[in-house]
This record gives sequence, C-alpha cells and structure tokens, in this order.
Amino acid sequence: MDKKGCKGAVDSIIRIISLTTAKKDMQEEFLLYEQSGVSEYWLAFPLDRVVDVYVLDKDNKYQRSGLYQYYDKIKVEIFEDLEIDLGLVFT
Repeated sequence: MDKKGCKGAVDSIIRIISLTTAKKDMQEEFLLYEQSGVSEYWLAFPLDRVVDVYVLDKDNKYQRSGLYQYYDKIKVEIFEDLEIDLGLVFT
C-alpha cells in the first residue's frame, strides 16, 4: 500500500452484478482479474440470491469453484477458517 492505494493484485474481489454492469463484470473484468492474478473472483447476483465463485488454478486460469444459493455456506479459499453464510447475506 502507498498513498495512491494498493500496489499489485488483491487476493479476492466480490462484484455485485446488476443488469447494467453484468456484461462488463462477467467478461472484461473476469479476464482482467484473471490476468492480474486475483486469487478469487465472486460474482454475486442479488436478485437471484446466488454467488458464482471462481478460483485461480496452477496455470493462473479461473476455474469455477461453485455456484452457491442463498441457503449455502461458502468456504473462502484464501482464509483457512472463514465461511460465509449466504442466508445472512441475502436477508
């Protein structure tokens, strides 16, 4: 970190998808974050109450880790003991 912000890639990004940004988030930013080495990329669809999770593999390509619904819990890959209860998120 410096006065201008973060240097390098962050470990995780969660994007809240809306109809106006869906194409950009799911295509352009997906590739940008993959190429930048962002370990986890989550796409949250609040209207559908689902989260689509992608994790970088050993070749630095995103692989879908899972598609989670409002009643699921998501294990956060970058933190050993962190799990997010989507039932609490989407209420």
